[in-house]
Amino acid sequence: MDFSRGTDHPLATTPNIQLQFGGNAMNVHDAYYAHMEVAGDNIVVMISQARALPDYLFLVGWKSGKVSLVGFSLLLSAIHELTRNPRS
Repeated sequence: MDFSRGTDHPLATTPNIQLQFGGNAMNVHDAYYAHMEVAGDNIVVMISQARALPDYLFLVGWKSGKVSLVGFSLLLSAIHELTRNPRS
């Protein structure tokens, strides 16, 4: 999506992309914490859930529409907590 106009981005082949794991669509609005960073033609998406559930790291090609699950683990939540509350 072109956020400045609210329309589909002209370079995106798939303007609406779903993140999936195990055949189930993931909703970032249901996540405990969701963080996204643009890295060139990719968007890195980290989704943290409740402590007893795994966290997910996706690489999304916003132009191509390709979604890759880079990893999932309980460790990502710990990394997030350390970066939010660094020790002095």
